[in-house]
Amino acid sequence: IIALAMEYATKQPAAFFAGDGPSRAGRDPSQWVRACGALAALVGSIGKPGTNATSGTAYNKGITAGSLLAADKRKVSVKVNECQIADAILTGRALQPDGKTVAETPIRMLIGHGSSVVNQAGNSNKIVRALQQLDYIIAADHFVTPFVRHADLVLPATTVFEGNDAAFYGTAGHAIVYSEQVIEPMYECRSDLAIWAAVADKLGLGDEYHSNWKDVDWMRETLRVSVAANPDLVDVPLERLQKERIVFVGPRPFIPFQDQVKGLKPFPTRSGKIEFYSKELESRGLPPMPTYLDDFENLRHPLAQKYPLAITTPHMIGWLHSRTNNPLLKERFPVEVLIHPADAAGRGIQDGDAVVVFNDRGATRRMARVTEGVRQSVLALAQGPWFDPGSDGVDRGGSVNVLTTDTIDRIGGAGTYNNTLVDVKKA
Repeated sequence: IIALAMEYATKQPAAFFAGDGPSRAGRDPSQWVRACGALAALVGSIGKPGTNATSGTAYNKGITAGSLLAADKRKVSVKVNECQIADAILTGRALQPDGKTVAETPIRMLIGHGSSVVNQAGNSNKIVRALQQLDYIIAADHFVTPFVRHADLVLPATTVFEGNDAAFYGTAGHAIVYSEQVIEPMYECRSDLAIWAAVADKLGLGDEYHSNWKDVDWMRETLRVSVAANPDLVDVPLERLQKERIVFVGPRPFIPFQDQVKGLKPFPTRSGKIEFYSKELESRGLPPMPTYLDDFENLRHPLAQKYPLAITTPHMIGWLHSRTNNPLLKERFPVEVLIHPADAAGRGIQDGDAVVVFNDRGATRRMARVTEGVRQSVLALAQGPWFDPGSDGVDRGGSVNVLTTDTIDRIGGAGTYNNTLVDVKKA
């Protein structure tokens, strides 16, 4: 560690990329991201060729429909973090991005488009308990996902092949990628835009919502109104995007925070400077400087006496989050839990055994793979498999979020999925 610190401090330029793993672990994982940025600033590794301050790009995407949306004119004052949906439904209280909790927000109905909240957010059993308390659930999707199973009304949604679309990739060179329609919508499938356009018409709000617009109309107007926030988009009309398919925007080469270091722009903080010490966070009762906090589920926590194993949730080659849940891939890439030989021997577990991984939040069934590829006291459960509870309450699908917490980072609101203690036994 000392050698790495010396090398990073003295061999410049250096680029620091804070990965998603650490930024979902610990009490307030944002502390890790803040620390990375502070280190970059301390050694002067910001705003120069070959540098990168943590995961920040310092580039204003500025691609937003903004005032085109009816929702922008009637903004809802309460927001609910995906990880906190269960709490918001069960308690009527919603934790807001500023750290404050809004009470008296009863939620009686839920509409989800391509929602995988049961599978992808922490503490799946708690989410299911919350969904069961709702009066009505609408789901628009392609498949009968764990969330769709709870829906009272299912709307068949179009796939990416049945419409035109575009996406902005900020971490891949600031590219706008155009996706062209291949086929007409099949059967009774509708796009999200078409669904809500029909609702707007029924409510007499069609003109306000632009219900007569097609997907390309929304893209054209979104690019147009976004120029005000991002002048680089002035050279990216829809016609150019349709012709070139991929358009890179912004300066080339792009150097994060170059203008800020040169004094041409302020940093995106309240003071306009790099803030090692944040008075804003201090006013919220949070550490004003990047600080490691140890009060979370880890092997030093008292809970480790009951659940002595930590888990890690890697991405495996056969899974793309939860999008590739199908029998063919399960056969090729079995739903396994990787366990160290010492941990397996102490529990009478052999390679290939069916096992149950469990804690107070739930239990999930997988097949054991005994390997020194994981360290002792750690289990590796690849993320992705779908939540499928049996009559005994044990998840038969191997979904890891049956076990994970729904606690969130108090600074940025990120999930803390990587803070999980469990135990394992033969099924």
